[in-house]
Amino acid sequence: MVFVRSISFFLMFFFFFSGCTTSREKAYNKKKTEYLEIQKNIASGKIENAIIILKKRLTEHPDDIEDNVLYSTLLILSGDYKTAKEVTSRVLGQNPDNTAALYNKAILEGIGENPDSEIKTLNKILKIEPANATAAALLGKIYLNKKDLTRAEYFLKKALKNDGNNIEALEGFVSLLLRQKKSKETIKLYDKIEQLDPDYPFLYLDRGKAKMEKGDYAGAKKDFTTAIKKDPSNYWNYLNRGKVKAKHTGEYDSALEDFNKAEEINPDYYNTYYYKAKIYDENGDLKKASRNYKKLLSLKPGFRYAYVPYAVVRFLLEDWETASLYFKKAYAANNTSHALALFTLLCYRRAGKEKTAGEYVRTVAGKIQGNKLYYPVMCLLNGTSSADRIINIINKEKNKENKVRLTYFLGSFYLLEGKERLAQACFSDVEINCIDGMIEGRLAKQELDKYRKGGESSIDE
Repeated sequence: MVFVRSISFFLMFFFFFSGCTTSREKAYNKKKTEYLEIQKNIASGKIENAIIILKKRLTEHPDDIEDNVLYSTLLILSGDYKTAKEVTSRVLGQNPDNTAALYNKAILEGIGENPDSEIKTLNKILKIEPANATAAALLGKIYLNKKDLTRAEYFLKKALKNDGNNIEALEGFVSLLLRQKKSKETIKLYDKIEQLDPDYPFLYLDRGKAKMEKGDYAGAKKDFTTAIKKDPSNYWNYLNRGKVKAKHTGEYDSALEDFNKAEEINPDYYNTYYYKAKIYDENGDLKKASRNYKKLLSLKPGFRYAYVPYAVVRFLLEDWETASLYFKKAYAANNTSHALALFTLLCYRRAGKEKTAGEYVRTVAGKIQGNKLYYPVMCLLNGTSSADRIINIINKEKNKENKVRLTYFLGSFYLLEGKERLAQACFSDVEINCIDGMIEGRLAKQELDKYRKGGESSIDE
């Protein structure tokens, strides 16, 4: 929250406490001592202790503006928004142009999901104090969240013009540059933030992401490691380091350790299981891949990017029911990818569910009927077309990916018909000519491996 960073601003109020008499000097020194104690408590996360000290001050000085503003600030940090709102309103009733109180008002409006009022209040602050970098930085971040990059850039630059070392403005400007895909400039700004405040939240996490985008994977991993050391309870740090290892440095076992740690911290974050499933999947551990895809989809049933990989894994495990369910879901999510409908139909046929297969064909036929490649294959799998027709289409087809896909389905048809030698010939052709990433190649290889080794797949739990 931008608001937290501004605490130091309030803790400096005592410097404006003026007076020259002995009693005032004593009051000043007492206030200074107590504010420093409040600062220590905030730094160590003991917000309630800081509030106790301030409440005691307010019993002695109930109308002290600085005390009341700081009190409302601490109440917001503690989550007592109702009391914070009451205190802030009281301060502004006495001094409507108090910019610190107005800032708290803006924060409360933001928490209350009233962005229009929040923007209005922040603009009022800038009207009173045009050089208020904190208010300008928050405005910039608000517009950044609203995806109004033009206004975001204007206010963030305004904040940095008035205070080039304003951490919030720098962090906001970094986010802007990231959206503009300017990773080189982003890293330079993060380096500046590190010089100003090496303990700034998310510094190493965000800079690591920028380095990863730039292709500096060693640098990214180093930043994520530093982020973990500074905040070992943040599961995002482990997730991002794991992604670097899994995607870019080939450290699969170590990546799994990071993902397992992320899962331990937050077992309800669905993407952790997606990353784990992909590693197990790519390394041929189908049962562990399946368990992780299943967990992912239990947490986020609408995560369509997992539909096909989960369906493929269940297909390889010969769980035709689950495979058909998720191929069907995938086709519903992307009904222009007609191969998914063919895989669904194939699963029904492999499971011996002829009636279900026929019903499914009637459901999707209208979507596929105009397709000169996939409609004939659907008819073949449904028993209303001939293999010769598909062979003729394959021979005429120029696109390599289409040829491979059609050949796979032809081989699958032969398999259904018990013509194993013809099926093997088709699957061998698929294996030889398959383009990287095509699921048909993987499925064909399994069928060939069964013939070669005499092994069988088995369904897990």
